[in-house]
Amino acid sequence: MSAFAFLLLSALSIGEPPALPADSVRFQPDQTFVLGEGTRVALFQSGWAPVQPVAPITLRIFFPLGESPDEAGAAQILRMQAERRMRVIADRVGLQVRVERTSAGLVYWASGPTGELDTLIWALNEGLRAPDPEGFAALRRSQLAVVLRGEETPEGVLASRLRTRLGSSQPPLRGTRAALETMDPSRVTAVWARSHARDRMQVVAVGTVAPATLLGALTDLKLPDTPPMVQLPPPRPTQAPRGAPETIRHWMAEAWAVERPRDPRALVAIALLGEAARARSETGTVDLGAELWEVDGRWFLILSGAAYPAQARTLRPLLDSLIPGVMGSLDHSRVVFEAQRIYRDLHHQAATPQGLARLVGEAQEADLPPEILSSFLQELQILESADMRRFFEGLLESLPFREEIRP
Repeated sequence: MSAFAFLLLSALSIGEPPALPADSVRFQPDQTFVLGEGTRVALFQSGWAPVQPVAPITLRIFFPLGESPDEAGAAQILRMQAERRMRVIADRVGLQVRVERTSAGLVYWASGPTGELDTLIWALNEGLRAPDPEGFAALRRSQLAVVLRGEETPEGVLASRLRTRLGSSQPPLRGTRAALETMDPSRVTAVWARSHARDRMQVVAVGTVAPATLLGALTDLKLPDTPPMVQLPPPRPTQAPRGAPETIRHWMAEAWAVERPRDPRALVAIALLGEAARARSETGTVDLGAELWEVDGRWFLILSGAAYPAQARTLRPLLDSLIPGVMGSLDHSRVVFEAQRIYRDLHHQAATPQGLARLVGEAQEADLPPEILSSFLQELQILESADMRRFFEGLLESLPFREEIRP
């Protein structure tokens, strides 16, 4: 899920949010560099107090990474190994580090005082080095357990089937049972080798640091200029997915494609639909919900529900009536409130080093220009109920993708 969609899961304060100027946050970097080996660096210096050496700096380092069916889950093992090694260094001096698996690859984060830049690079080098076979078996079992738990729940299986229906070309980010049950350290090393090279690295740096100091530090990252060759075992036969999980309820989900990339109206729609779904849910009988998914770079609006057999006949009519019902009760002040609330949270996120690095980095991953972030905020500021009506009408012009699981 992208940072935009993640905001809908964040706790939001109550009350009328203030209107903030959309141009008070800059998404264009102060300087950009392309190093000789192909590394791309975006440096944001404006807005951070030039106090050395305690001024904060955040580094976000991204490597594009995809997995074949035989490798599904290898990146998660890479992520866990790398973050564990990085924390050994970072915890000594109180730095913040983490590694994230996104739909496009792996992201290495390091934040702390600018005066600790060398230590940040040291921690990053611990994360970026080749995976160690030691500890592989325990991590593989841990990730396999996550996948198996998903296969045992009706909501997990429903989500997996729906993503397949939506045409996802990538295996699940958490991995698959078939791949993890047969995975060995050589496959994890192969994924690392083809992805972790200097010519694939993208860096977003936010903080008060001299460009020469930053670039000098980045050259200390120990990455191969060309990926090493890794001998892989032959592919294993693909195992058939498990059958439907045990369930005593009827589960259903509908997915509506959002045509325009990063359409801010989709976030407002989820807020309105989520409220309507909660209002129509009946404790102990019917549960409804609304989410925003990102699948292969495209947003989908998801409506889902579960009902016990006695109420199963009402489930599809309830889901089908959510969008028309919200359209029929659109209130201008409510739309403006939700748009301004989302706008304020994005604005506040962009006012922090880590938040700005995340928003800009995610735009880069999606091959979108930084200007789209400014346009996103500007559109939220002027959003009206008529705009939301057109958005919902556009959804209803097509039939949704549907999946269901019956008891």
